[in-house]
Amino acid sequence: FSVLISYYVIYHFFYIRSIFIMIVSILCLLFFGYFRLKMVRRKTFQRTFPDALNILMSAVTAGESLMQAFSFVGGNMDGEVGREFKLMGDRLRLGENSEDVLKRSCEVFPYPEYIFFTIAIRANLNRGGQLKGVLARLIRVLVDARAMERKKMAMTSEARISAKIVAAIPLCFAIMLNFLNPDNIQFILHDPEGQWILYYVLGSELLGLFIVWILVKRVKL
Repeated sequence: FSVLISYYVIYHFFYIRSIFIMIVSILCLLFFGYFRLKMVRRKTFQRTFPDALNILMSAVTAGESLMQAFSFVGGNMDGEVGREFKLMGDRLRLGENSEDVLKRSCEVFPYPEYIFFTIAIRANLNRGGQLKGVLARLIRVLVDARAMERKKMAMTSEARISAKIVAAIPLCFAIMLNFLNPDNIQFILHDPEGQWILYYVLGSELLGLFIVWILVKRVKL
């Protein structure tokens, strides 16, 4: 569906007839969409995983086995994290090896905090120990990390919004110009000399957004 929309916008709105440009544009949009979905999935995991650990710790504290605790989390949580815990509980109930269950689960959530969680569970199963204490420390680390990330996002919100507004100005201007004077847009898109203007604008936009992204990532609290 997104491919059809991209094709319609490129072909009918910007009047671009070059197959190469259309293919490159659609691939770039698909690439951006893929990584955007990955980022959304990562943020959803970071938001819900500490809650899953809290539920798991309460079940372990109540004396439930690991299999029952996983199923308890799955029964009390919605979303992808809850479904994965329920699936792990079902696999353990069917007699599957706990090592294989946890390793397979890491393929679903290949994130450092989740991998550390599975390592802690496997170590506890093999050597024994206080799983409650390990979970409590992991929860504290995750909550602190989430608080730090929120603080950093709040500190950089003004800069990020300003960058998005500045980046949107050329696009809005191009859309307005396409209705007011289409010949100028056609010159930029199709004339060899005008295309240099297009390349300069796109390059400047991408470079500016990349610099802002680097600066935001380097913010230290």
